[in-house]
Amino acid sequence: MKHVVLQETISDLDKDKDGKISVDEYIGDMYRPSGEEEEEPEWVASEREAFSKHRDLDNDGYLNEEEVKQWITPHDFDHSESEAKHLIFEADMDHDDQLTKAEVLDKYDVFVGSQATDFGEALARHDEF
Repeated sequence: MKHVVLQETISDLDKDKDGKISVDEYIGDMYRPSGEEEEEPEWVASEREAFSKHRDLDNDGYLNEEEVKQWITPHDFDHSESEAKHLIFEADMDHDDQLTKAEVLDKYDVFVGSQATDFGEALARHDEF
């Protein structure tokens, strides 16, 4: 699955189809000025700096496949664990680190919008929900 996300990210960002992501392609995915005279917001300058200092690991001015992989699927980040913690944080009203059926139902919208429940599909397949 990570490989699919990686390829889709590169495909989406690589506008000139040269197999690598330039800083302008990277920024262009998040920000497009409304006119030639528009000054870039401060957060765009911060993103340009992040590209150069943290994303472009070999300092060649582009993100290659390995650098994109490090960016979107870092080794030290577990997406499933993060999503599970988010769901518990949002729904655990009595803060006992356990979810009751009532808590899940009260926050049904959070679960329906979650990848952890396959965007609600798992809720329909399990009797306990």
